[in-house]
Amino acid sequence: MQALGWVYRNQNRVDDAIGVYRDVLPRYETLVGKEHFAWLHIAIELVLLESKRTPESALVLATELYSRVDSLNPSSQYRLRGLTAYGVALAANGEYEASVPILEKAFHGNLEHRRPRHPHTAEAGVNLARVLDKLERSAEALAVRERMKAAATQGDKL
Repeated sequence: MQALGWVYRNQNRVDDAIGVYRDVLPRYETLVGKEHFAWLHIAIELVLLESKRTPESALVLATELYSRVDSLNPSSQYRLRGLTAYGVALAANGEYEASVPILEKAFHGNLEHRRPRHPHTAEAGVNLARVLDKLERSAEALAVRERMKAAATQGDKL
């Protein structure tokens, strides 16, 4: 079922994907618990999608998710992507200042532990730059974009 949500998301059928993830998340909680990586993965996907549709409910889940992922190994993909999801949910609720350190942690963590050109690195960087733009911190947003551009042109050696 989880894969069906992923397929829907990739087909831009966001409402269908959200429906699948909402259905699957409590099932995974019952089967394996909220500490299991499968539950974390589905929660991350759901937060990222719901932040655009229902930001308030996304933030509730994102806050719980953050409490579970922030203590994981710094190189954990679930920690890094969970940080991005939490930062996105904060920003979607207008909490831009609060989202900056979370998205910075996600972006820099991805740069350090993932390839600079990895899609999750770009996801964190793009969201960080957007929030900095909202806060009228254009020089910092430009620096993030330049770092991502350098990663795209220089490869994985940043």
